[in-house]
Amino acid sequence: MSNRVKKKSFFWRMISSKIVIIFLFIFLILLAVATSKTAKKRYKIEREVYNLKREIAELEKQKNEFSQLIEYLNTLSFKENEARLKLGLQKEGEKTVIITSPYSELKSEETAEDKKTLPISNISKWWKYFWGRNNNS
Repeated sequence: MSNRVKKKSFFWRMISSKIVIIFLFIFLILLAVATSKTAKKRYKIEREVYNLKREIAELEKQKNEFSQLIEYLNTLSFKENEARLKLGLQKEGEKTVIITSPYSELKSEETAEDKKTLPISNISKWWKYFWGRNNNS
């Protein structure tokens, strides 16, 4: 039995020695650092996957909107409206009516008068702004 006690005491002495405890402590620190780095990388990857999934969903939504727009652009009613608006076409038997307001004539006269005047340079505008007679200050 003394041999067994000697073996236990040698084993316990080795485990309880300062050098082994220091090595175990350093090993635990290195293990913790490695684990934290792995966890950090995993978090970044999961965040990137989440962002990519969100972007995919957004692109799918845009794709659906564009496909609906394409379907609308291919309809006969859209083509007829565009032909009427941009090309001035009309169906057989249809008549085009243009309604003008009395104000449109006034505007056209004003624009004709405005076109007759010469443009004023930027420096002249600033001079009139600060030193001109129309200044209310």
